[in-house]
Amino acid sequence: MRAMLRWIALAAGIGLAAAAHAQYGFTLRDVNVRAGPDRDFPLVAWLPVGTVVLLGGCIDGWRWCEVRWDDQRGFVYAGFLGYPYEGGYVVVRDAGPYLGLALVPFVLETYWGAWYVTRPWYHHRRAWAAHPMPPPPPWRPPAHPPQVRPMPPSAFVPPLASGVPPITNPVPPLRPPAARPAPSSPPPPAFAPPRPQPR
Repeated sequence: MRAMLRWIALAAGIGLAAAAHAQYGFTLRDVNVRAGPDRDFPLVAWLPVGTVVLLGGCIDGWRWCEVRWDDQRGFVYAGFLGYPYEGGYVVVRDAGPYLGLALVPFVLETYWGAWYVTRPWYHHRRAWAAHPMPPPPPWRPPAHPPQVRPMPPSAFVPPLASGVPPITNPVPPLRPPAARPAPSSPPPPAFAPPRPQPR
């Protein structure tokens, strides 16, 4: 019983931490939500332009992001997602790393088992898991810093559903992501054995 209570407390703590760091975005056009980070995956839902979504994280390269709405979730191409910024918005595809959006892995069996058990294509998950997915291309910074665009009219972005906190996240500065250090050669040993002297 104590172990179960500990698990419940841990899950609640994780949920509260996630809510504290929630990042919201909105769809920039009518979008298809897919069951994985590629347009080949089955269609989960269709969201109209201006739908407010919780951004669960993006896959490596920030090309596709997991979105959550109305107790549902799936993946949307990041070029079709906006992120409120300085009174306007930026496109997630261009600004994902600048905004500190988390990178998340995609493990089909685990993800589908958690969210899509009742979907008709769930029973074909093994075939989908074997479906070759090309590795995501590395993220390349845009030629110019991400452009802050004017926010569309308020009618474009509908109010959030009741019980969902408003978009009040502190706006992070648009600065380049930290560069990964280049691999370096190992330092020379501190002690070198003496060279044999010629006789």
